[in-house]
Amino acid sequence: MTASIPPNLNLFVAEDLSKPENRINVWLIAAMTVEPFWIEFAKEIGLALDCVMEPRQWPGRRPDLTVFRNGEPVAIVECENFGANLQQNKAYEAY
Repeated sequence: MTASIPPNLNLFVAEDLSKPENRINVWLIAAMTVEPFWIEFAKEIGLALDCVMEPRQWPGRRPDLTVFRNGEPVAIVECENFGANLQQNKAYEAY
Protein backbone atom coordinates (compact mmCIF):
# COMPACT_ATOMS: atom_id res chain seq x y z
CA MET A 1 0.00 0.00 0.00
CA THR A 2 1.34 3.43 -0.90
CA ALA A 3 0.55 6.21 1.54
CA SER A 4 0.57 9.93 0.92
CA ILE A 5 2.23 12.35 3.34
CA PRO A 6 -0.15 14.64 5.24
CA PRO A 7 0.66 18.34 5.66
CA ASN A 8 2.20 19.61 8.88
CA LEU A 9 -0.97 19.98 10.95
CA ASN A 10 -1.59 19.20 14.61
CA LEU A 11 -2.40 15.56 15.25
CA PHE A 12 -5.27 15.30 17.72
CA VAL A 13 -4.96 12.23 19.94
CA ALA A 14 -6.77 13.20 23.16
CA GLU A 15 -10.16 11.63 22.46
CA ASP A 16 -12.75 11.43 25.24
CA LEU A 17 -13.54 7.72 25.07
CA SER A 18 -16.68 8.11 27.17
CA LYS A 19 -18.41 9.33 23.98
CA PRO A 20 -19.52 6.56 21.57
CA GLU A 21 -18.65 8.51 18.41
CA ASN A 22 -15.11 9.09 19.69
CA ARG A 23 -14.72 5.36 20.29
CA ILE A 24 -15.77 4.80 16.66
CA ASN A 25 -13.13 7.31 15.50
CA VAL A 26 -10.40 5.53 17.48
CA TRP A 27 -11.57 2.16 16.20
CA LEU A 28 -11.49 3.41 12.59
CA ILE A 29 -7.94 4.70 13.01
CA ALA A 30 -6.80 1.36 14.44
CA ALA A 31 -8.67 -0.67 11.81
CA MET A 32 -7.05 1.28 8.98
CA THR A 33 -3.73 -0.30 9.90
CA VAL A 34 -5.17 -3.62 8.67
CA GLU A 35 -4.66 -3.46 4.92
CA PRO A 36 -7.66 -5.63 3.87
CA PHE A 37 -9.94 -3.45 6.03
CA TRP A 38 -8.52 -0.22 4.61
CA ILE A 39 -8.97 -1.46 1.04
CA GLU A 40 -12.64 -2.34 1.62
CA PHE A 41 -13.34 0.80 3.66
CA ALA A 42 -11.73 3.08 1.05
CA LYS A 43 -13.70 1.41 -1.74
CA GLU A 44 -16.95 1.69 0.23
CA ILE A 45 -16.62 5.45 0.77
CA GLY A 46 -15.00 6.19 -2.60
CA LEU A 47 -11.40 6.95 -1.57
CA ALA A 48 -8.24 6.20 -3.50
CA LEU A 49 -6.08 3.57 -1.80
CA ASP A 50 -3.16 6.00 -1.45
CA CYS A 51 -5.16 8.28 0.87
CA VAL A 52 -4.31 8.71 4.54
CA MET A 53 -6.99 9.35 7.14
CA GLU A 54 -5.96 10.96 10.43
CA PRO A 55 -7.42 12.94 13.33
CA ARG A 56 -5.87 16.30 12.43
CA GLN A 57 -6.72 19.74 13.71
CA TRP A 58 -7.16 22.56 11.24
CA PRO A 59 -6.86 26.21 12.17
CA GLY A 60 -10.08 26.82 14.10
CA ARG A 61 -11.55 23.39 13.30
CA ARG A 62 -11.29 19.81 14.40
CA PRO A 63 -13.13 17.35 12.18
CA ASP A 64 -13.32 13.75 13.40
CA LEU A 65 -11.02 12.53 10.65
CA THR A 66 -9.38 14.27 7.71
CA VAL A 67 -8.51 12.39 4.52
CA PHE A 68 -5.30 13.43 2.75
CA ARG A 69 -4.00 12.54 -0.69
CA ASN A 70 -0.56 13.70 -1.77
CA GLY A 71 -0.40 15.93 1.29
CA GLU A 72 -3.65 17.76 0.49
CA PRO A 73 -6.92 17.37 2.38
CA VAL A 74 -9.53 15.78 0.10
CA ALA A 75 -12.33 14.79 2.47
CA ILE A 76 -13.57 14.91 6.03
CA VAL A 77 -15.19 12.03 7.90
CA GLU A 78 -17.64 12.93 10.65
CA CYS A 79 -19.03 10.15 12.86
CA GLU A 80 -22.39 10.93 14.39
CA ASN A 81 -24.40 8.66 16.69
CA PHE A 82 -28.09 9.00 17.43
CA GLY A 83 -28.72 11.80 14.94
CA ALA A 84 -26.51 14.12 12.94
CA ASN A 85 -25.06 17.29 14.36
CA LEU A 86 -26.33 19.50 11.53
CA GLN A 87 -24.54 22.62 12.74
CA GLN A 88 -21.22 20.77 12.78
CA ASN A 89 -21.87 19.22 9.36
CA LYS A 90 -22.75 22.64 7.89
CA ALA A 91 -19.33 23.97 9.01
CA TYR A 92 -17.68 21.44 6.69
CA GLU A 93 -19.93 21.77 3.62
CA ALA A 94 -17.19 23.56 1.69
CA TYR A 95 -14.95 20.53 2.04
